[in-house]
Amino acid sequence: MLLTVSVCADDPLDAPVPVPPGITYTAAPAEVNHQAAERLRQMLASRTAHCVGDVFMCGPFLWRQLKDDPAWMRAGGFGTHVLVPTTQGQLALAGHGFQNSNKAAHLLEDWLRSQLRGETFQIRKLNGKELAALWAILSYDIEEPVLVVDSGPRQFIFHFVHDEVFYIDDFTGLR
Repeated sequence: MLLTVSVCADDPLDAPVPVPPGITYTAAPAEVNHQAAERLRQMLASRTAHCVGDVFMCGPFLWRQLKDDPAWMRAGGFGTHVLVPTTQGQLALAGHGFQNSNKAAHLLEDWLRSQLRGETFQIRKLNGKELAALWAILSYDIEEPVLVVDSGPRQFIFHFVHDEVFYIDDFTGLR
């Protein structure tokens, strides 16, 4: 499998995240973000490297793409629902969670590799718009590492908890 990772002179993992007013966001030391990014790079490059925990959540935009696939129907798990405030009222979105499911974690990692196969991507921190969208979806304060795998056409959000991906979503088109 061929994956290309772009490297910038100004490391996007060292840049501060623009935090909109009213959002609780805690930065982590640069070393923590770099270690998480390396785990993502390894997972995307090899079926033998893993970074998604056996307890994880698929956000609503990612789950919308996965939910009708027979493999995901067999994976089990539980539904999650969030109400996102909009200018027209609240928008109900459905995601999905998995608990004690190493099989689902590997299924997700395989799916991600297939989506990014042959793509050049950058691993970076959230921008202000992505952070505001994530804040509207999650029901907890956001602590780094939270990283974006950005291939240009696709942007996947990864929130790590205890060195493993706990939450993942697809924010493609949010720019």
